[in-house]
Amino acid sequence: MKSEGIYAMAAKQDYQHLARLFYQLEQIKAEGHFTKPIHYSELFASTQKRELLIFVTDLYQTNDEIVKLLDTLGTLRHEIVVFHVLARNELELDFEGYSTFEDLETGETIQIDQEKARQRYKSKLATYLAETRAKMLDRRIFYRTISTHEPLDEALRDFLKQRSKIRI
Repeated sequence: MKSEGIYAMAAKQDYQHLARLFYQLEQIKAEGHFTKPIHYSELFASTQKRELLIFVTDLYQTNDEIVKLLDTLGTLRHEIVVFHVLARNELELDFEGYSTFEDLETGETIQIDQEKARQRYKSKLATYLAETRAKMLDRRIFYRTISTHEPLDEALRDFLKQRSKIRI
């Protein structure tokens, strides 16, 4: 996702397709706000068939725009997978002495004492992740948190293996 649109890749049945997908994922740069609904048409262009839609996202949103998009896609009966990406220091609130944080999307900065905030932060994060997981599962969306140090291709392969076992 990017401010000016959504990157969509049409499904193909050949052995190179997964390599193309990984290549495209490597080329995408995280930047700006979540795209506006006007750019969703790329996802709705081929609504004739049920598709597997995979979202790799930090799930940072201002007004539930990602959840609204997922709801819309769910009503079209697509199979949806969400990989919620979090950095290890984001999970642990361990930024090695940094006390000023900047929101990369808005530019807003805040200062905190990490030692004092860590326990409360972890508790709130655990609650947020549990609520997000429940929200996704209630919508019949496969949801998994992954850390940035975990290779995305492994997470994707694990999902596809699990999915193939369920369908047999």
